[in-house]
Amino acid sequence: MTADYLPPTSPASAKPRASWIDFSRVIATILIIYFHLCSSYFTGSGISITKNWINSPLNNPEPALAFFFITAAYFTGLHISTRKLAGKIAALLIVYVVWNSLFALGLNDELSFSRVYGFGVNGRFPADYPLWFVRDVIIMLCMVPIFKHIPLLSSITFIALLIIYKNQWPWEGMHLSRIPSVHNFILFLLGLQLSRIPLEQLRARLQHPILIPLCIALITLGNLTLDSWQTWQLIEATLGALTLILIGIAAQRYTPRLCLNVAKAGPACFLIFAAHAGLILGVSLALQKLSPAIASNTAFVLSFPILIFGGGLLAFRMMRRRCPILLPFLALEGRLPFPKSGLK
Repeated sequence: MTADYLPPTSPASAKPRASWIDFSRVIATILIIYFHLCSSYFTGSGISITKNWINSPLNNPEPALAFFFITAAYFTGLHISTRKLAGKIAALLIVYVVWNSLFALGLNDELSFSRVYGFGVNGRFPADYPLWFVRDVIIMLCMVPIFKHIPLLSSITFIALLIIYKNQWPWEGMHLSRIPSVHNFILFLLGLQLSRIPLEQLRARLQHPILIPLCIALITLGNLTLDSWQTWQLIEATLGALTLILIGIAAQRYTPRLCLNVAKAGPACFLIFAAHAGLILGVSLALQKLSPAIASNTAFVLSFPILIFGGGLLAFRMMRRRCPILLPFLALEGRLPFPKSGLK
């Protein structure tokens, strides 16, 4: 998910989308679904990944989350107008409230503001758990005007947080009691620093074919030698996000048709991101009762996130065709039906 999820639905005002970014966004969203598939919290033990060779590389959401934080900041940028920034914050806040209100209907515990919207402490999550990411982005976006008026402050803050993170800040519970965490704030600030480089210029600088194997080699080496070093977690997440971006660039360069076809699903990623945890839980519990054998089948487990993504994509396209008025509230696409919303 990024803060540039606001593609206009009107052809007259439409801006071209970068297919390689949307390609990477699709891959990152599927990786998040795989990660949540590894958690019994979401599957209710109805689906289990029994193969270690599947579970280990997929049970790490940090590269995908780093990609989303970096791109959220990059597509916001330090030169965004106050009106457009306010529109983005409003759009994110509306969909955040709508989705968490919908998921609150399924909560079995307290229905306090903290429990439903996840702004409390002591491990409280939003009702729609994955949207803690959106909660953090909203908070970070509110700080952009400060960095906009004092550009050097963003660089100073970035360096200061790196020092704090390396020497003092504990890694555990990064987004449970700290909103947002230093880890995520650093990634967001990195995106703001990169926003000084135009998108096509950035893509041109990252086209060297050696970069993908180099990033994978560094991640592998780090995991083998530096697994207990806290700072490595941040480096690994950043390298993982870079790898996702490089994969999108390579796809556009070497398989442009495939890249374009996959990228068409990019606008649906927010809807899928917001709804996938509930879908996983519902389908898992159903399978637990109806067919436990299918739920533990390796081939099914590997294909299940693709099925979840495909179902979300189908729902998005049906909504766009039949009920586009819902898109700004559920899929973060299009204009809010309010005058002068600032969403362009």
